[in-house]
Amino acid sequence: MKKLHYVLAFLFLGLTAFAQEIEKLPDFPWAEIVEMNSHEYTPITKWTTNINVKLKGLYTEADSLALVNIVNKLDVITETISIEFSNQKDANLRIHILDTLVRRSDNFNSTITGEYGPDYGLGYTSGDIYVYKIDKTDIEVQNTLEARIAKTIVNGSFTYPVVEERRNSIFNPMEEYSNGNIPLNEKDMTIIKKVYAKDFEENYIIAEKQFNAVLKNLRSNKISKRDRTIWWVKNPISLLILPT
Repeated sequence: MKKLHYVLAFLFLGLTAFAQEIEKLPDFPWAEIVEMNSHEYTPITKWTTNINVKLKGLYTEADSLALVNIVNKLDVITETISIEFSNQKDANLRIHILDTLVRRSDNFNSTITGEYGPDYGLGYTSGDIYVYKIDKTDIEVQNTLEARIAKTIVNGSFTYPVVEERRNSIFNPMEEYSNGNIPLNEKDMTIIKKVYAKDFEENYIIAEKQFNAVLKNLRSNKISKRDRTIWWVKNPISLLILPT
């Protein structure tokens, strides 16, 4: 009987190890998701409510048709929430189309402002996006509209700076927050889909362990960047003069 118990125990351990091996996630998009969520200032933030999108301001029929297509495109990949076009007053994502700057500091596309509700947990429940149509074609406005709405649905940025080998993405950190010149692509769509999947939290726990090397590299780079700003690292000769 004891031998049977030992055999069963070994089988259990073997099956557990095999299951853990099977649970390995693909490098893409999970390595990028882990990197984004570890960002000190802009970790991944998503909506905790369904999104009702409404156009406001100086929009055209072409803008309305473009928005309907964008909303339908994104709604297909967000499993845990729905995204719908709405004309109701209580729409919680308002798209303002303007042809003049409200303030001199405004960019072509301003940032969204989200609200955190105690009944919803940590996540967005409402917001506004401002699109400025100054010297822009309809196609440019539509591309920027799509990129900004998608960026709003999964608010987050890569930690690594923009370098040549980094792929084009709406999640690249930019000096201008709009990312208006970067169209939404299939890889970014995949990130959005995974973040809004029902098993996201479960898979993220696995990904955080599996891609621990990504987090270690981020911490190492952060320490290295900090050390380069310390005066005695930048001026090692000063350590010889200091005792004198």
